[in-house]
Amino acid sequence: MTLFCKHQDIEALNMEACFFFLMWDDLTEKINKFSEQTIELLMLSTTLDPKNTYILFNVEDICRLVDKFYLKIFLTKKKFS
Repeated sequence: MTLFCKHQDIEALNMEACFFFLMWDDLTEKINKFSEQTIELLMLSTTLDPKNTYILFNVEDICRLVDKFYLKIFLTKKKFS
């Protein structure tokens, strides 16, 4: 395409910028379909990913995950000694 534009003396588009814009537009459209709470749950859940020996493991994220989404479950379960 670049050669064609050059040959026709037409200003070529920056294809990287176009690709980035299209990907960003598509991504934001998909993200907007989910609530903020759902996105936060997904993001905090990445800390439990076992890939690469739990490289994303983050105690603070696990605590937030429990506090915001699973607190009732933890409060109703019997504690084991």
